Amino acid sequence: MAVAAFSLILLCLAFVLAPPLGPLVLCGAGFAAAKFYKSRNPAPLTTGGGAFLGLMTGLWLFLVMVVSAAVLAMYVSSPEGRDLVMKAAAMQKMPEIAKLLDDPHQFVMSEIQGLVPVFFIATVSAAFGGMLAARSSTRRHSSQPR
Repeated sequence: MAVAAFSLILLCLAFVLAPPLGPLVLCGAGFAAAKFYKSRNPAPLTTGGGAFLGLMTGLWLFLVMVVSAAVLAMYVSSPEGRDLVMKAAAMQKMPEIAKLLDDPHQFVMSEIQGLVPVFFIATVSAAFGGMLAARSSTRRHSSQPR
């Protein structure tokens, strides 16, 4: 959970600065979770175990994203919140967001539809990172003389 919390901060920065880096950050989150687990546990970490740790990290990140999306949807459903977000969208010269906010139901539905691919990207990327970490630790253990 600590790795997921730190990764969420990095993920927000990545989406602001360079959105294509999002899956790479998620992969790094799974990698870090598996490495953190491996540093605390003397038993070797299997590839499946690393994938599971990465998957759980991705699920925690997705859960936080869903809660954030729900808070945003509740905020936009109020007239004051919608006006504030529309002003911010106008300042950023994003007319598509302002048009989307005209119908709060459409905004919430598009938000829900956007969460479906985010679920798969978050879990698969983080699981892949966990697998990489487990694989790198098993190679290191098998190459050391006994």
